[in-house]
Amino acid sequence: MTDIQIGDIASAKYKTGRYIGEVIDIEENRILLKILAILKHPTQGDLHAPKQTEVPLFHTRKALAHYEKAWMPKATVTKYTEEIIPPYKESLSKAVQELEAELNKMDSTFARESLNCIKELKEDYHLS
Repeated sequence: MTDIQIGDIASAKYKTGRYIGEVIDIEENRILLKILAILKHPTQGDLHAPKQTEVPLFHTRKALAHYEKAWMPKATVTKYTEEIIPPYKESLSKAVQELEAELNKMDSTFARESLNCIKELKEDYHLS
């Protein structure tokens, strides 16, 4: 891992999503990130039973919000090296489109359930 310091811009994995954010605090095993953009939208469904639909509750998983602060596992955090940080709303829209495209290639109950979740999320996110 590259030496991360408070104030750095970093990318990090959080559950099944990936984000860009500003490092706000650092502890031994975790880093507090203020979310600036989304690189990968979280996968829908149950985190403990990936791609399964026969679960007690098939969760709709939202992306972390703009400027939301979240503790990320230190092992998943790296310095963000691109020159430009995409605007949050633009990155959210792109991440949702990429997830939809991936799900549309699948022919499964999981994909259909996930697409239903994404449809609801697009309304919540005010994406067309």
